Amino acid sequence: MKVTLFLVTVANWFPFTVYEGNKIHECLITAVHLAHRFDVHPVCVAQQKNQIKLFEVKKVIRMDGFDEAIAGICRKAGHEDCILYDEDKVLKILMDDGMSEEDAVEYYEYNVIQAFVEGEPPAFFFKTTDDELDLLESLKLNSDGTSANEGD
Repeated sequence: MKVTLFLVTVANWFPFTVYEGNKIHECLITAVHLAHRFDVHPVCVAQQKNQIKLFEVKKVIRMDGFDEAIAGICRKAGHEDCILYDEDKVLKILMDDGMSEEDAVEYYEYNVIQAFVEGEPPAFFFKTTDDELDLLESLKLNSDGTSANEGD
């Protein structure tokens, strides 16, 4: 597969870089950086045999100072693409800037997660253990508030 990143203007498509192999993720990350820093419209085009797929990158909300915490692009049906951040790395950046762990978590919860009111906000992920996933499963509720797992 060949993936090409194009910068699109009203009149032309300019090839910016070519990725060999299945490198759509790398192309999209580069496209997001370009869209954020410059007034450009990047598009990733993947070619495999006789098939062509377009991956359009729109301007997304990006948090200043947290590039090292970017994990990728988040896609969800019915929503615009957004940047996906690693929560642990966001907290590490805050602590590297001098915050205690407690202050970093508080700042993150109130000034990062809840700070976005316009556009498609970034998404954040955190790693879980199997035990944590089992706990989440056990806490599922029905729409009436009863446990979804009652009677198991």
